[in-house]
Amino acid sequence: MVVLLRIVFTGGFILLLARMHQESKTSLDADLAAAANLALAIIVGIVAACTWAPVLGARLASPVTDVLTDGTVTRYRPGLMRWIHWAEVRGKRRLTLFLCFLEGIISPDLPGHFIVGMNHAKPGSWLEKVFAREVYGFSNLRQCLRAYDILRLRHDTDPGPHRSAEVDLALFSQGHEVRPETPPLELPTQPPPPKPLKNQRIKLFPTIKTPSQSDTKEPKPDPASNTEASPPLPTRRDA
Repeated sequence: MVVLLRIVFTGGFILLLARMHQESKTSLDADLAAAANLALAIIVGIVAACTWAPVLGARLASPVTDVLTDGTVTRYRPGLMRWIHWAEVRGKRRLTLFLCFLEGIISPDLPGHFIVGMNHAKPGSWLEKVFAREVYGFSNLRQCLRAYDILRLRHDTDPGPHRSAEVDLALFSQGHEVRPETPPLELPTQPPPPKPLKNQRIKLFPTIKTPSQSDTKEPKPDPASNTEASPPLPTRRDA
């Protein structure tokens, strides 16, 4: 329904623009008709832009949002998956491969049976290549890396870039070897720098003279300052 509205309003907008261009050449005096066509073209153009906005927004935001929102989410339909798990548990490899191939034809939008078939297929066989190609078309990072390794190493097939940016980035980083860590650069040892020479003319504080040995001698006692006690004077009673 949205696609139909998009086609109708876009076609109407283009038709109005062509009509305005044609009338501007033939009748230069019909200002009122040109103004009406312009107003109608603006209204139709706004509606057409609203129909195109989800498409353009998804295109612009897909490199950022696909890593978070892209995935394989569909309604689960059991179908033959019960019989596939039954045969897988009992070790019936050929029956498991046949049921996986049959379920892949019936439900190609689910990855479960393709993963089971890829795990049980004989290494280097045609079935392994078919299942690996189908698994690589989904967005599971771990299974896509396994399918990529199977196609490149066992079948010499390049599956090409992945539609998911996350898987494509993981494949790109996997194909490059990790650069070894650079050892630290050893510099030659240098002698310690010489101490700066002191400028004798620079004095931060005044010089304080220290007392010499002659100045520190004990002073001689003064006879006038003799404080020895004199004998008491006799009193009249003693006489």
